[in-house]
Order: sequence, then C-alpha cells, then structure tokens
Amino acid sequence: MISLSRIRLDREVARWQSAGHRPRLWWRDDDARQTGDRLERLLQTAAGLPLSLAVIPEGATPALARRLAREKAVTVSQHGSDHRNSRKPGEPAGEYPPGAPISLTAKTILQGEQRLRDCGFEPGFYTPPWNRLDETLLEALHVAGYRALSAWNEEQSERYTGLRRLDVHIDLLRWKGGPRFRGAGNMLDCLREQLAERREANDFTRPIGLLTHHLDHDEEAWRFLDWFIDFAKPRFEIGGYFDFLRV
Repeated sequence: MISLSRIRLDREVARWQSAGHRPRLWWRDDDARQTGDRLERLLQTAAGLPLSLAVIPEGATPALARRLAREKAVTVSQHGSDHRNSRKPGEPAGEYPPGAPISLTAKTILQGEQRLRDCGFEPGFYTPPWNRLDETLLEALHVAGYRALSAWNEEQSERYTGLRRLDVHIDLLRWKGGPRFRGAGNMLDCLREQLAERREANDFTRPIGLLTHHLDHDEEAWRFLDWFIDFAKPRFEIGGYFDFLRV
C-alpha cells in the first residue's frame, strides 16, 4: 500500500525510531453478542494479538463466553446494558437520558454486569455505547463498582471523576449515512496525526487505540485491517487494555 499517506506515515514512524521509541497500539472491537462467521474472521485476523471485545449484555450468549475463553489474548468489557438509544431526537445517542437518577443508572449497569457473569464472562472494565460519557454515567460507574473504562480520544465530561481509563483514537469505519470503511488514506493520516501529537508532546508512552466493529465491516474494511495488522506488528508495541492502562 504505497501512497502519499503511507510515505508520510513511514516518515513519522522513522522519527519515533530515531528518538529511540516504539509506538504503543491497542485494539478494541465493539458490539459483540454472539458467535458467528464475522467473529471468527475477527479472531483469525487478530491471530493471538491482544484484543479487547466490548460485549453487550442484552443478547450475550454463553456460547460466546465459551468461545472467547479459548482466546487467551482477548479481554472483555461491559458495553452498556442493551445498547438502545434513550435520548430525544436530535440529541447525541446514549443509553441513559441526561440527568437520569444515578442510583437507577447504577442498578441498570449492575444488572447488565450480572447478565454477562451469568453467561460466563468476567468483564474487566466498562465501555459506553457510542462512547457517550456524562456526569450521571461516571458517578453511576463508581456506585456500581467499576474503576476502569474506555471511551473516545480522552474526551471528558465537565466533571471527570477519575476512573482509570484507556481510550480509542482511530475508527476503522465512518458512520454518517451507514457504516462503511473510512478509507486507507484517511486511516493512515489519522494514525500519523496521533503519532505526531505524542512525539511533539514528548509523550511517547501514551497508547493509540484502534476501534473496530466486526459486525459492520465491509470487505474493504476487512482487507485494510488484515494489511494494517501486518504493518503494525514490526513497528508497534501491541498490547492489551490492562497492559497499557494508566492510573
């Protein structure tokens, strides 16, 4: 895959190497509920690399838990409760209405966690659907006992409550008008920008998070993902959520 975007990315990676550093990469895939051909393709693409799978409690199956138990490099997070949008038309999508009671939100989170545990999962952190964070959810996560989460690009609500957090920064798909591959040039440019931002800030240890949605990939997305994993393995330190989680 030779393009201007690839040349610029290679130059940025070379700058990291010249500085004596290797970029860190981690991978989160959202919206899993059950086994199937697309999940198998995802696991085949990962080929034993660390992968965090965000599982939706409603509809999750024991068969999925049994399948993932065979993948030692896969960790599981709780991906909301039912992944249904409860916001009004025109508002950003989210599971919980703004200002919902914290106790009720915490109860719903705990019910979702218990559904996952009943299936055989051990969720280690929380991933909000649509990466939507607000004060109610953050407080409710504390009440529910969660101490770690993953959302999007270090975006914070007005009152961040200090949960341990590792985010994603590059989405394989674009969503407006329906999910589809973002494009190779766009992906490589986004990655280069993330790398340059860290290098210029002398923040060489902050991981970059890749976000995928295996149920929504088109064939172009799958082909790029296969290429990208091969590209990243010799150039990046690839770790799991708990390998890179910061306090």
